[in-house]
Amino acid sequence: MDELATKETERWLVFLVSCESKNVSLSQSVRVVLTFLKDRVLVAPPLKLVPASLLCWIIFTDGASEGEDVKTGGVGGVLISPHACCCSYFGDVAPEFIMKLLSEASLNPIFELEVCPVLFAVSLWKEK
Repeated sequence: MDELATKETERWLVFLVSCESKNVSLSQSVRVVLTFLKDRVLVAPPLKLVPASLLCWIIFTDGASEGEDVKTGGVGGVLISPHACCCSYFGDVAPEFIMKLLSEASLNPIFELEVCPVLFAVSLWKEK
């Protein structure tokens, strides 16, 4: 992952951890959006790629966490063009200090590690 993406990763992870540890309250509009996204993920069927799907940009993201005593994690994303070409991607291991912060806030920080690459992708590729 390039330096910009690494800095963006660290910035969002620190932000998420600081919100959890400070019990930051979310506005009603943010709660509505997050609830919609959660509900959509729970009931939505898997995405089917058909020729018409390729008329738009597609972003695939993933976050991972593993380990019992010492947690390790990583994030990644791929940007696919309307012509079905991989235009850009990122992926990296979460820095040790970030995993320590996340582990202090959560027994299994998979949520944070799944959300982060979505935020990174939007931040990195918003001009595309």
